[in-house]
Amino acid sequence: MAKLSLGTAQFGLNYGVSNTRGQISLDDAHAILDVAKKRGIDILDTAPAYGTSEQVLGELKAASDFKLISKTPQFRREEILAEDADQVRRSIETSLTRLGTESLHGVLVHWPGDLLARGGDLLWGALSDAKSEGLVRSIGVSVYDPAELLTLMERYPVNVMQAPMNVLDQRMQASGALGVARTNGVSSHIRSAFLQGLLLMDRSAIPEKRRAAMPYIDRFRAAAEQAGISPLAACLAFIARNEDVESVVCGVTSAAELEEITDALALAASVEIDFAGLSCNDASIIDPRMW
Repeated sequence: MAKLSLGTAQFGLNYGVSNTRGQISLDDAHAILDVAKKRGIDILDTAPAYGTSEQVLGELKAASDFKLISKTPQFRREEILAEDADQVRRSIETSLTRLGTESLHGVLVHWPGDLLARGGDLLWGALSDAKSEGLVRSIGVSVYDPAELLTLMERYPVNVMQAPMNVLDQRMQASGALGVARTNGVSSHIRSAFLQGLLLMDRSAIPEKRRAAMPYIDRFRAAAEQAGISPLAACLAFIARNEDVESVVCGVTSAAELEEITDALALAASVEIDFAGLSCNDASIIDPRMW
C-alpha cells in the first residue's frame, strides 16, 4: 500500500477547482500539520510557485517533523542557459532558507519541458551538484504524461518523480510507465488523485465548463456505491493498491479533511471495483492544463 504525503499548495495559494475556502490560515495550516504528524504522514510537498507555502512551512518549523520536497522555477523556454542553472541553485538555497532547514528530501524540476529543452543538461547538472553537496537527497521531475516520464528516465538518472493519476486518468498505469519507473529504482509519487477535487464535488457544484466530465464521474460514483464505499475511498484505493506507487500526494484545506482522507485510505485494501472500466482518454477532461 502506498503511503500518504501532504501537498501544501493550499498553504500558499487559492488552489483547486473544488476549493471554496481559498488560501488557508496559519492556524489551519498548524492544525493540518498536527494531524499529519499524528497520522504518520512524513512527507510534505511544496514549491516556490505555491505562493507563500514555503514561508508558512518555515514559520511552523515543519522541517523538524517532516521530509520536505520542493521544486525548481519554471522556465518554459526552448533553450536553457547557464544563468538558468544558476537560478536553480539560488532557488534551492532560497527554499532551504524559507523552510528553515539545511537539506531537502527532494527537489523536482517543476516543468518537465525544461529538461527536454536544449541545454536541459545544465539544469540537471545544477541539481546533481546540489545533491552531491548534501543540499538535496533525491532529485527528479514532475511530469504530466507517460511519454515525458519515459523520455526523461532514458536521459537522466531520475531518483523521484511526481505524476497525475486517478480513476479517470489512468495513463501512467495503463502505459506501463509506472512499472518502468519502479524497475529503474525511481520513487513514484502520485498527485491529482481527486482530479483537483472534481471527482468528489457535489453534482450541482461542478462548474459548467467541467460538465463534459459528468458521464465519467457518474459512472465512477455508481461503481463506488455498488462496492459500498465512498467516492473518496475509491479514489484512494485505485492509487494506493498499485505496487508501483510509493506515495499519494493529497492537499487539504482543513484538519478534518485530512482525517477523512487518512480514514478512507485505511479502507483501500478491501475495495473491490473494476477500475479499468472507469478510465477516460479525453485530455480536455483529465488534464487540468487544458481547463
